[in-house]
Amino acid sequence: MKIDELKQKKVALYGFGREGQAVLAAIRQRLPNLPITILNDSPLSEIPENVEILTGDDVAMALQTFDVVIKSPGISAYRPDIMAAKTTGVIFTSSTRLWFAENQDKTTICVTGTKGKSTTSSLIAHLLREQGLKINLGGNLGIPLWELPTDPTPDIWVIELSSYQTSDFDAQPTIRVLLNLFPEHLDWHGDIDTYFNDKTRLFTAKTDSLSILNANDENTRLYLHDLKNTIYFNDLKTIHFDQKNIFDGKSWLFNTNSLKLAGEHNLSNLCAALSVVKALNIDPQKCKNALSTFSSLPHRLHILGEKENITYIDDSISTTPQSALAAVKSFDNQWITLLVGGYERGLNWEEVAHFAMQRPIQTIITMPNNGARIFEFLSHFREKNDPTADFPKFYQANDLQEAVMLAKKATPPNGMIILSPGAPSYGCFKDFQERGRAFAQLCGF
Repeated sequence: MKIDELKQKKVALYGFGREGQAVLAAIRQRLPNLPITILNDSPLSEIPENVEILTGDDVAMALQTFDVVIKSPGISAYRPDIMAAKTTGVIFTSSTRLWFAENQDKTTICVTGTKGKSTTSSLIAHLLREQGLKINLGGNLGIPLWELPTDPTPDIWVIELSSYQTSDFDAQPTIRVLLNLFPEHLDWHGDIDTYFNDKTRLFTAKTDSLSILNANDENTRLYLHDLKNTIYFNDLKTIHFDQKNIFDGKSWLFNTNSLKLAGEHNLSNLCAALSVVKALNIDPQKCKNALSTFSSLPHRLHILGEKENITYIDDSISTTPQSALAAVKSFDNQWITLLVGGYERGLNWEEVAHFAMQRPIQTIITMPNNGARIFEFLSHFREKNDPTADFPKFYQANDLQEAVMLAKKATPPNGMIILSPGAPSYGCFKDFQERGRAFAQLCGF
């Protein structure tokens, strides 16, 4: 559906954050006289002109009265009121779908995955810019597609997509990238199978585009095993990494000593980015110099610095146990104090527990609101498997401030304190950025 097809329709925008505001501006530019209703679950602090506003309980009651609802990504498509409205013929679309309908002729690279999307998207954009190309970078990493400049005309659009945005995806990008798949956002999708299916819809909605997939990811192979026109990274025949080196098949490309990204997961992200570069007929070796000028994004395994011989790492973006584990694995032979906990989604911490016993994380400090459950699980796991083990030691904190205080006491000189919560920040902080800034301030940065 294109914007012009909204004419003579009764249209609502559901959700009025930055993306909702951007798509409203785009519609107003094309259809200035189209009546639009804004639906928002909570009251709005700023009300735009010439729109009707419905909030709170009025939203669910009104949904079925519209022809088209442009829904913001954070609102689950599986809410009962939305499902009921769909059965009556209400069309639900999104800012992303509208943008793709209007820009079918553009060269687009769409990146998704449970973790690493923002880093990989930013890395692809950086590498391509260093080759002299005009690149627009946006999507889920915080810049709505409708806000990106079109003058001068970009050569390529690099677009990060969340599972919320891929759940109803129906476009055909030039290149599609999937980094990994493991359970996430189950509160939005309902269950693991639905999440995986929604995530991979980017690849199953249309099958003609080039797909770049991770050969090392078991769930990717399980859910996407019959795709045509596919390249696998992390395969010995293609671009892959070995410790500190990057190869293309048997050909050595370069070492990663100058790369300012920690961890094997980021080497995997680099292999995905280089696979995109190669697919665009650019020699990956030309990217060597560009790697030294790319820095990690804020709150993504970001080294804040050192205070009193303790190194502090902000990985507040971490919202799954697997991402917390990846953070720890990024640092070898270090004394590590790990801060975990946040919004409760019932995810399994057994993999972290296994790793902590095999190569001890010296201290794990849990925080609300799922901290008590994590603490109980890890404690029972150690008691069951090695009750005489000295490490890891477990502590419960009432909030981030107390967690940092406990961490400073528990961590010896030359140790490392890592905030990698393995859970969203809902209930304690507005978002992971606010949580990361609070951590940095408590640590003295």
